[in-house]
Amino acid sequence: MISSLQRKLIISFLSLIVLLIIYLIPTNINYQETSTYIDVKKNNVYLLNNDLLVQTEVISNKDDINDKILEIIDTLTINGSKKNYISKEFTPVIPANTKVLDLELKDKLLKINFSKEFNNADIKAIESLVYSLTELEEVDSIMLFVEGVKIDKIGDKIIPNVLNRDFGINKVYDITTLNNVYKATMYYYVNINDNFNVVPVTLFTNDNVNKVEIIVEKLKSAPIYQSNLMSFLANNAKLLDYEIEENKIRLEFENALLDNFFESELLEEVKYAISETLKSTIGVNEITFVLDNKEI
Repeated sequence: MISSLQRKLIISFLSLIVLLIIYLIPTNINYQETSTYIDVKKNNVYLLNNDLLVQTEVISNKDDINDKILEIIDTLTINGSKKNYISKEFTPVIPANTKVLDLELKDKLLKINFSKEFNNADIKAIESLVYSLTELEEVDSIMLFVEGVKIDKIGDKIIPNVLNRDFGINKVYDITTLNNVYKATMYYYVNINDNFNVVPVTLFTNDNVNKVEIIVEKLKSAPIYQSNLMSFLANNAKLLDYEIEENKIRLEFENALLDNFFESELLEEVKYAISETLKSTIGVNEITFVLDNKEI
């Protein structure tokens, strides 16, 4: 039998061994912290929200350009395989069960051959296709076919042989005469669940909207019949001067671009709306903003 004293000695010895082992274990081990960065790819597409085609983002997992094109078309198709990736506030526009039979991309011209279901498409579907696909750097214009036959009409409306952004989107007609009709695509925002989504609106008017002053004035208020749209540009924002040189334009404003009750963070949204409108209307690529003699 082990005596009480022997038991205590054994316990003390074992405790000493454990402490010695702990002491000898190195404590300066460098643990390398690793993290994996996942670059989430997204496609900008134009889907319906309250009868307006609104820009929204949908997650993409494609790298090949042809696969990207097919993915975007699938996103735009009613009950397509991407429907679970689309927010409930947005509605696709291409008729259900439409299939892409084949496509060809050459020199930034995209030819798409659809199945017969595409015959039920409307103008909104065409606008959505054009604007969504030309978001891709590789695509400037598209041609549409149904089972090998070139589409030249949607319903009773004739469409161009080659479609690009000149076709327009969310068209608004503010004209009093058919003479001297001008066209410009203005960029606004709509508030959807506290997110500001881009809404391009092609305006037909008797005003010469190719003039920079007119563009700025038009952006100060929502287009006719679309009071829910906004550009955040202050009503008292005054364009003092502008200078166009090649594909660049310099805009000089006297007053703040934002109204006081708007967050200053929305300044980039204001600049974007003006920039995209000028790019689409007068063809410039670079816009510089000057306020109180300082570039912003």
